[in-house]
Order: sequence, then structure tokens, then C-alpha cells
Amino acid sequence: MKYFTSDLHLNHESILKYQKNRAFPNIELMNVHIINTINSVCTEKDELYILGDVLMGPRNKGIYLVEQLKPRLHLIRGNHDNFSHAQEETLFETVQDYAEVKENKHTIVCLHYPIERWNKCQYGVIHLHGHCHGDHKNILPNRFDIGWDVFPRPVSYDEVMSWKNKENISHH
Repeated sequence: MKYFTSDLHLNHESILKYQKNRAFPNIELMNVHIINTINSVCTEKDELYILGDVLMGPRNKGIYLVEQLKPRLHLIRGNHDNFSHAQEETLFETVQDYAEVKENKHTIVCLHYPIERWNKCQYGVIHLHGHCHGDHKNILPNRFDIGWDVFPRPVSYDEVMSWKNKENISHH
């Protein structure tokens, strides 16, 4: 099964102050919660597309967190993803700035940032993004913020497809 998420911000101490959905007393508990949540939803056979902002702070001090994730990982780079080439090759099956994930004759456009027009949007293709942490009012059909602060869990391909042509999906 394919799953999607964004904006994990592992090891990002400051996010605890800015995001109400991250009510943890410390960053270690947030990290453990995110890892456990992902691993309770996804198995080693699953693929998880992370649409950017995986980890904050020194990469060498946080790589062990990403290594604990069970699913096969695909990174769609965000503005805070500055892994070395060697780290990208070790941690992720694919690393891209933009991806079109195809399954069952359907395409999902994945980008860290929300955009106004994407490939085949006029034909109902879905665009998933992060970056906004739920602060961006979506007015476009088939464009959805799947960041951790909107959906504090990975969302499945089937769930995403159920949103097709719907607006104002309830995220909580």
C-alpha cells in the first residue's frame, strides 16, 4: 500500500511552540510518537511518500530517527531537506523535488508546496502537498495538505482517492 505524509519535523524543538497539534513536553517524546504512529500504520511492505521537511537540525544527529521507520521511504524534498547525497541514497528509495505517483490508472501529484495548477488537474488529478501546516485555506478541488499538523498519521492511497472531487475535507 502507498501512504503519504509531510512535515514530520523530527528533532525540531521550536515546532512544539508553534503547532497546537504537537502538545508534547519535549522533542524526544514527539519523535517517538511520530515514529510509533508511522510504524503502527505502515509495514515493511508499504511505501511512504514523505512530501518534505523530514528532519530538522544537524542531519548526523537525527538520521537514526529516520532509520527507525519501517516502510520503504520516498522523499519529495521540502525547504528543510538538505541531506547529503550519501544519506539520501541510504535512507530513501527515491528522492525527487516533484513526483507523480501512479496506481490503478490514477495519478497523484506530490510536491512539498501547494501550487495552483498541476499536470492534468483539469482531468481530476489530485495534488498532495505539505509546507503549510494547516494554515493555508484550500479553495481548489483535488488539492490537499497532508502534512503532519493536518493529518497526524500517514494517509493511504485509498483514502486520498476517496477525497477526489471533494472540497473542505475534515482533517481532524
